[in-house]
Amino acid sequence: MKISLAQMAVKTLEVEANLEKGARLIEEAAKEGSDLVVMPELWTTGFNMPGNVKIAQEHEQAHLQIAQLAKKHNIWITGSVLALNTEEKPSNAALLFSPDGEIVSSYRKMHLFSLVNEGDYLSPGNEIIQFDAPWGKTGFTICYDLRFPELFRNLAVNGSELIICPAGFPNPRKEHWRTLLRARAIENQCFIAATNRAGSEHLGKGQTMEFFGASSIIDPWGKTLAEADDSECLISRELDLTEASKIRNQMKVFEDRRPELY
Repeated sequence: MKISLAQMAVKTLEVEANLEKGARLIEEAAKEGSDLVVMPELWTTGFNMPGNVKIAQEHEQAHLQIAQLAKKHNIWITGSVLALNTEEKPSNAALLFSPDGEIVSSYRKMHLFSLVNEGDYLSPGNEIIQFDAPWGKTGFTICYDLRFPELFRNLAVNGSELIICPAGFPNPRKEHWRTLLRARAIENQCFIAATNRAGSEHLGKGQTMEFFGASSIIDPWGKTLAEADDSECLISRELDLTEASKIRNQMKVFEDRRPELY
C-alpha cells in the first residue's frame, strides 16, 4: 500500500480555509497513487478549545465535505477532527473515511492532555479501535497517546501492523516526538505513520504554539523511512505490511512476554 502524510499549518477556527488547504494535499496524494492520506490532529479547527466547543454542533458539515473528498479522489482519509458525543462535550476523534465516502471507523482520543486542560473541553474516548483495512489491520491513536505504550501494545498484540497517529506536537518536544515514534515501532514491531502540524497557532493570553513538523513513517525495525521538514508538505511511501508479521515471527517478542507478572 502507499501512504501519504499531509503536514499542514492550521488556521484557528477557520474551517473552510483549512478544508480547502487539506483538499489540495488530499488531491496531491491521490495523484501520487496513495491508498491512504493521514491529516494532522484537529486539522479543520486548530486548538482553540473554547471556540471548538462552540462550533462542534456545526462540525458535521465538515465531516460531509471530507467524505466528499474521499469519494471524489477514490482515497482513504483519516486525521483527527471534532466529533459530537451523547455527552455534553465533543471528542477529538480520528475518523476513517473510505473511498465510498463513508465513515467506517472512529477512534476518540482517550488520553487528554492535562497540561493544556483538554479535559475541560473534550470528552475522552473509552475504546481502543483498530480496523481491518484492505492493506492490513490498522490501529488508531492521537498525539498525546504516544506517551502511553500500553495502548500501542494492546493494538499490536491484537494484530495491528500499522498504527496511525495524527498529532499536534509543538516545540520544544521534537526529540521526544522522534524517540517516542521509533520506540513505539520497535517495541511493537509495526509501522507507525504520524502526521504532525506545521506553522504556529496563537492561543490567546500571550500563548503561541510553534509546530516543528517532522511527520514521520517508521518501519517495524525502528528505521525512519520518511521524515518531513518543518514546512507544509506531503510525504509518501510504499509499505509492505507483511514485513511486520515477518519480523514478529523472527523475533518473538509477543510470545516471550510474561504479562501475568506485570
